[in-house]
Amino acid sequence: MVEILGKEIANEMNELTIQQFEEITDIHANEKLDVIEKHLAVFKFMGVPDDIEEIDFEVFKEYVDKFNRAKMPSSELLKRFEVDGYTYQAYDEDFKLTAKDTKLIEKILGNKHKGYISEVLAVLFKRTDLSKTEQSIKSIRFAAHRWESDFYEMSYFKNKNSPSVLFWDRIWAMESFKNFDKVLIVDPDVVINAVDPRFVMPIFLACEIENTNYIDMAMSLSRKHPHYPYTETGVKLGDEQFARDFNWDERKIFALIGMGVEPGMSDVFAKYASEHLFSRIDSCTILDGSNLRVEGFDFAPSFSIWTTIEECLNPPIVWEDGRGWYTTTPFSELEIFDFPEGIGPVECVNVEHEEVILIPQKIDAKKVNFKYGLGAEFITILKTINMLGMDRKETVEVQGVSVSPRDLLTASLPDPGTLGERMRGKTCAGTLVKGLDKQGNPKAVYIYNVVDNAWSMKEFGDQAVVWQTAINPVIALELIHNGTWKPQGVNGPEWFESKPYLDLLEEYGTSWHIRDEDVSGILK
Repeated sequence: MVEILGKEIANEMNELTIQQFEEITDIHANEKLDVIEKHLAVFKFMGVPDDIEEIDFEVFKEYVDKFNRAKMPSSELLKRFEVDGYTYQAYDEDFKLTAKDTKLIEKILGNKHKGYISEVLAVLFKRTDLSKTEQSIKSIRFAAHRWESDFYEMSYFKNKNSPSVLFWDRIWAMESFKNFDKVLIVDPDVVINAVDPRFVMPIFLACEIENTNYIDMAMSLSRKHPHYPYTETGVKLGDEQFARDFNWDERKIFALIGMGVEPGMSDVFAKYASEHLFSRIDSCTILDGSNLRVEGFDFAPSFSIWTTIEECLNPPIVWEDGRGWYTTTPFSELEIFDFPEGIGPVECVNVEHEEVILIPQKIDAKKVNFKYGLGAEFITILKTINMLGMDRKETVEVQGVSVSPRDLLTASLPDPGTLGERMRGKTCAGTLVKGLDKQGNPKAVYIYNVVDNAWSMKEFGDQAVVWQTAINPVIALELIHNGTWKPQGVNGPEWFESKPYLDLLEEYGTSWHIRDEDVSGILK
């Protein structure tokens, strides 16, 4: 470790994580930066205050020299490590590779995409409790790594905090990862991913490897810009998936991503407005709100607080024509929107959401953003959670136990899946579109779907948010099955015609509506 401007930062190889090592390497490989800019970028990435730019140059050179004076670790090969009770070993004692594995490593190194180190190591190491046949069947040789994997965060040269999720075992329906005899191998036509967004990429990549069609309701996670998180984008939602579009298209398989309620139904509403109602779209704002309350609890979110924090405390993303995608500070552009069907006025703020990524790719709009109707109380609670550091994903030591503050918070709150019977109220998902109608006159509409929790519990035994989300991939599957939608490669909901979807929405027992809005301020 070295101290720079009072900040202790890692510089030894046995201190740097893979993520840090790759980022530093990328910075130094950036030909657009001069030598000074590279060193400044590295320091800022490692957490050195921005004041580094204002210090005396001779002092700056001393800091650079201190940082670069790192000792190289011994070159002894790590042949074995343990993770979660399993032992992973580099093939056999002679470290021999098959021609197939060598070919795969060469392919990974040739691409040099982000995370390539973790993929190479997934090829090199095998679980010792499995036979060669089992390993071949389970295809551990090429693991669908996730960007936030334990492996990606492990020390580059340490046998410590090694990968637990790196060795993802393709698409399997199984009772236990430990007992191979209990594994049920399946060969589905399509995999519907309904799990936590943190696991989007392992499942997505496993489907790609297996040439299996894929649908999800939330896209791959974003990563903040390392230096300017509240003005510039880093890795955007879904970037990791769209980056692999060529692979999916070449294999003639599809990934329909963001096919829930928001994103999903909201995107279809935007597409309908573009196709049937507007000749020019000035703004497209997704507005989500509810008056849901949970009897017996002062505070009980209707869905995962983990996901809520991810959406609401990450830098919100906005699209503007001529500027592209950019970010703002959390809770920006607060407005009170009057939601329909008795929900009423709710405080809404910008949050990070997939629609802002998807809609501009297929719909010509001057501005696209997403506003979540959190309400004043929930906004205050989220700000407090952030202020106390309870939104952190990184673990802290508590009496010798590593605990993620966000995971602790999630575990402390009631499970949303158990609250349906106690919920009262309605939830609304909709898209506010402003611009000019087909005749060139100012027009503004809110296209929306409202679900009453009492109705969804009575008819389906699920709370409103769950039912409102789940119905959308079902409709999409029917449209794909009958040939109305023909996805190939990586697609979003607005890639396809909207009306057949909306017709089926009504057939499935729900409805959608169009409410005229105020047109003041819209210029011809």
